[in-house]
Amino acid sequence: YTLPAEVEFVFVLEGELEVTVAGEGTVLGPGDAFTFSPGTEHGFRSLRTDGTTRVLWVFAPALSEGRAALP
Repeated sequence: YTLPAEVEFVFVLEGELEVTVAGEGTVLGPGDAFTFSPGTEHGFRSLRTDGTTRVLWVFAPALSEGRAALP
C-alpha cells in the first residue's frame, strides 16, 4: 500500500519487525529506526513468534480524516 504523506518513520520498541519497501525487506530490532517515502509501495510484518512487537509509527504531515491508504 501507499499513503498520502511526505515522510513515514518507524521505531521498534520491542520485538522484531520486517519492513518491505519497493520489494526490498529490512529487519529491525529494538532501538532500530527506519525512514522512507510513504508514496512507495510498502508493507510490514512482525517476525516475533513468541510475543508482541511494539513500534512507534509516525507519518508527516499527519494523516487527516479522509486521507486513507491508496491501493
